[in-house]
Amino acid sequence: MRILVFNGSPKRDKSDTMHITRAFLEGMQEAAPQEIHRIDVIDRHIGQAGGQSVRRKRRNRRGAAG
Repeated sequence: MRILVFNGSPKRDKSDTMHITRAFLEGMQEAAPQEIHRIDVIDRHIGQAGGQSVRRKRRNRRGAAG
């Protein structure tokens, strides 16, 4: 099984959530070998979605307030 973990805490490994998550993942590994990938969201540059910026540009061209 593949498991993807998104960690959003700025504390990374020291967060309470990751402490609980590690216990869960260890239990999963005991049951059967797992492929685990972890992404620390705090380390990623996540920009605005394209759809929002397109709508905003269209509104600005029409002169709409919101």
